[in-house]
Amino acid sequence: MNQQHLDAALELLEPAPQGCFAGRGDPRDPRLGEHVVQLSRHTRQADLAVVGCPDEAGLLLNGGRPGAALGPDAIRAALYGLTVGCTPPVTGLTLVDAGNVRPGQDQRQTHDRVDQVVRALAEMATVVVLLGGSHDLSYPGVRGYARARGGKVGTLLLDAHLDIRDLRRGRTNGSPFHLLMEQGHLQGPDFVVLGAQPWANSPHYAAELERRGGTVHWLDDMGEDGATIMAEELRSLSARREHLAVSLDIDVAPQAAAPGTGSPGSVGLSPLGLVACARLAGACTSVGYLDVMEVSPPLDLDGRTALLAATIIFGFLAGLVTRLEPPGDPDPRRAP
Repeated sequence: MNQQHLDAALELLEPAPQGCFAGRGDPRDPRLGEHVVQLSRHTRQADLAVVGCPDEAGLLLNGGRPGAALGPDAIRAALYGLTVGCTPPVTGLTLVDAGNVRPGQDQRQTHDRVDQVVRALAEMATVVVLLGGSHDLSYPGVRGYARARGGKVGTLLLDAHLDIRDLRRGRTNGSPFHLLMEQGHLQGPDFVVLGAQPWANSPHYAAELERRGGTVHWLDDMGEDGATIMAEELRSLSARREHLAVSLDIDVAPQAAAPGTGSPGSVGLSPLGLVACARLAGACTSVGYLDVMEVSPPLDLDGRTALLAATIIFGFLAGLVTRLEPPGDPDPRRAP
């Protein structure tokens, strides 16, 4: 851990609202929010650090409907309202909440702040989870993680869209992985997209990703589950890259499960399949970064989109528990 990096990051953060951490006050029914500690300069290490960024500049540049800036705290409140789980419980994890990155005076300053904070958190935590916000935030999030891990990472994107658009409209929510590839943090063969929808993407960018050597598993070819392909791609990418990032745009789920997003689709990867994919990612020793983007509470119904995002993150936590189990002490409830 670099203390100077952590101290500088703390200057860019605001604590999450206390209401996000509310429990039930029942020791027989503990909630995840009661198990999370807030980041301080005295934090030395953690299994997982959560940070949000309430910004949607990239979405607005792309003509999207506003609301994603409210996503981080909505996801956080839904996540911390869940129990600590059963199969297995996540109480063995050290969970830290870093609060929210304060947006800067412009998008570039916001991106630089997210980069700086994620880099500092990645130096003291096994995994960083970034809550958006607009999907352009994946660019500084993955970049900060890559800089903490030596410069280049493999990336799995679960998204209805390819998000490799050029910069004609600026750094939009459709361009984060274009930027990462252009700056050398992500190479085309190390980029895999799951759940992209042919009817929601330009053939120009599909051809561009193919030219760069990237891989797309189109939704109409892979079906609604995704877990089998996710497991295969995690193994394949881990063999090529020591460090992996996973990015999830909530519009990869069908609108019935995730209405609260700017570009909902009638079909998508199933909620249970997404939880299974997240659990596989959490169990993979190469994965050190996860982001969940584009949850828009003003467009949501009954908080179902934020709850789906929270459940997906919980799946990741359950996988992380199995990753960090001490040798010789397996959870007896897991199949060998």
